[in-house]
Amino acid sequence: MKPITSSSAPIPAANTKRLKKRIYWLEGWLPPAEFVAMLGVARGHYFLRGKNYTQAEPLFKAVFEQHPRSQFASEALYYRGVSRYLNSHKVDELNDLHHLTKRPKRSKRL
Repeated sequence: MKPITSSSAPIPAANTKRLKKRIYWLEGWLPPAEFVAMLGVARGHYFLRGKNYTQAEPLFKAVFEQHPRSQFASEALYYRGVSRYLNSHKVDELNDLHHLTKRPKRSKRL
């Protein structure tokens, strides 16, 4: 299991007003790899909600690339696109993400 890496700064200490707002919530037990993916998505949501889109996008990208089979991979891909769009407000920025959503063709059985 690899830790999620990104070039973003660590999450700063929150003040008491921010502690009252939940950024990301999940109940239940997760296997360690899923938990790491969930933490990456939660960190991305933290920066996304703080309107720091340039730091949120690499976190979502790291989750999608390092945990492609995780239940959080599709959410990471979606919010990666959201953070890219909100950073630039250009639809063209999303075109290079489109190929990631295509499923590979199944080969015919003999």
